[in-house]
Amino acid sequence: MEWLARYPDEIASAHILNSSSNLSPIYHRLRWEIWGEFLKAAQSRDAREGELRILEMLTNSEENRMQMLPVWESVRRSSKMSLRVPVKQLIAARNFRVPKPSDVFHKVQFFVSMGDRLVEPDCSKKLAKHFGSKLVEHPWAGHDLPIDDPEWLLNKLKKAAASLNSCTSVS
Repeated sequence: MEWLARYPDEIASAHILNSSSNLSPIYHRLRWEIWGEFLKAAQSRDAREGELRILEMLTNSEENRMQMLPVWESVRRSSKMSLRVPVKQLIAARNFRVPKPSDVFHKVQFFVSMGDRLVEPDCSKKLAKHFGSKLVEHPWAGHDLPIDDPEWLLNKLKKAAASLNSCTSVS
């Protein structure tokens, strides 16, 4: 959002998934119900257990979650992530201030997963309304929409790309 606001000519379109901003209270941006689980996952010394906890917060498709678990576990083992990383992410999210609305945000399409247990879906709705941008709702996916329903998301993105191409083609 900030990149688009600062350099609108560099971006043809943007597709923002399950996002939040200072337009919403912190307990909606990271639902208070999962704070304890979030900390347990981040502090877990067992890579498989920690990543499974994270995936359970982020996804609603158990089949896709279990397919991703070995990959996430491997990354965690090789990266030796510390608790500082998620804390830095939370601080960065807290400090982010949504840009002022402008006509460049017609290029933005917001996606919201109605089954998101990490971030309140209303956060994305507020952003779309703030910018006057299109909002696309997924009925059941969790926060990590590309894991939960990749085909649905790809189809929506292909439609958006086709629409963009038809608007910019020269006859």
